[in-house]
Amino acid sequence: MVTIQPRRPNATTAERLALCDYLDGLDEAAWSAQSWCEAWTAHQVVAHLSTSTTTGLWDMIRGASRARGDFDRMEREQAVHLAADVAASELIAQIRATASSMKRTPMSSPLDPLTDIIVHGQDTAGYPTANWCYRRGGSKPTIPWPTRMSLWRLPPCRSMRRCGPATPSC
Repeated sequence: MVTIQPRRPNATTAERLALCDYLDGLDEAAWSAQSWCEAWTAHQVVAHLSTSTTTGLWDMIRGASRARGDFDRMEREQAVHLAADVAASELIAQIRATASSMKRTPMSSPLDPLTDIIVHGQDTAGYPTANWCYRRGGSKPTIPWPTRMSLWRLPPCRSMRRCGPATPSC
């Protein structure tokens, strides 16, 4: 596990806690609805997010080995199994408990934790009545991140939405 001192730790913490508050209000239909990432439910996306501060080097090596070196497959399989085994409320509690953690997955960049919570937070809002949006102030450092990504490709997500008329609380 890599520990970092990012320039915006408060933004990462704030985004994680804001997402947890939003997730607390989801009903069962929302948890099983398809997220903005194809073939992922909101429950599976949140399971994936819950691992960002707990995945160590050996976890990654084991997962990559099982997935025959396919990083996307490794992440997907891990999220599917975790979502099947752990209730959504427990996943939210884990994210909330580690919200201020500066630990990050091996081989990830210092901005990955903030970017992940913003991008995947939007992914969980993939169903029609979603009303969560990221805090705009904390997202600025993550904007160039996808264009600098050299090791991994972006997952097949439909869109990254921002606040709009359906999200007046932003």
